[in-house]
Amino acid sequence: TFCFLDELAVNNNRAWFEINKPRYEELVREPAMDFIAEMGLALESFAPHFKADLRKVGGSLMRVARDTRFSRNKSPYKTNIGIQFRHDAGKNVHAPGYYVHVEPGECFIGVGLWHPDADALFYHRMGIGWIVVEDAADPVSVIIFIAGQIPFLCIAPVNFFQLYHAENAQQE
Repeated sequence: TFCFLDELAVNNNRAWFEINKPRYEELVREPAMDFIAEMGLALESFAPHFKADLRKVGGSLMRVARDTRFSRNKSPYKTNIGIQFRHDAGKNVHAPGYYVHVEPGECFIGVGLWHPDADALFYHRMGIGWIVVEDAADPVSVIIFIAGQIPFLCIAPVNFFQLYHAENAQQE
């Protein structure tokens, strides 16, 4: 996988990619889809509101083609694997979620929001804030805690705020 991504970085053009598309499918897409399927099983046990989506288009695996419309870098393909596990409450990459980035020389996992909507951004600009996404049928909520310039995603009981305020009242 890493060798293919290295080769793509050197040969980042449509002609090369078309010739090597079967290798992309075998060395990148298929292993990524296997990982997504396995993570789907794991997510059910500890974060059931986050979904592993196996669709080829619009699923957890981000597309290989870059959006070059507004970029100075006109390379047509990404040289990394991007995988997202979105929360039920969201319909696109802007939803709270987990993100896995695989690239030669740079692999990481992220949790939180990317380009938050206006409400989330409002709390972000206040410096600190809370946003709660509740599911009345489930005793767990997603709480997005934003401190400074970093959004954090937490899983907490629905009654978190009641418990939090009660504990702080006892300490005063």
